[in-house]
Amino acid sequence: MRGQIRAQTREIHMLQRAGVATVSAELLLSRMRAKVDDLCRERGALRKAIVGKLRARSISSGRESWFTPAKSLRPRLRPAASGRRSMMAAHW
Repeated sequence: MRGQIRAQTREIHMLQRAGVATVSAELLLSRMRAKVDDLCRERGALRKAIVGKLRARSISSGRESWFTPAKSLRPRLRPAASGRRSMMAAHW
């Protein structure tokens, strides 16, 4: 998204050099920047909330590491079908 904003900024500068009015484009660009900043703040808050939950789980479960993800966040592997080897076992 930031790459698109940079590209549009360059295009606006080119239009300004050519003498074309760019007020509406600049307003659109400022709205896009504000939206990206809001989304980044929201992402940061969500990350803090997730880290807080992971820390709370690791403390309450007695784990020593702060960085160990909770069981529910680990990827689940499907059990191998009976009589067949799983793809992981075939490579080992």
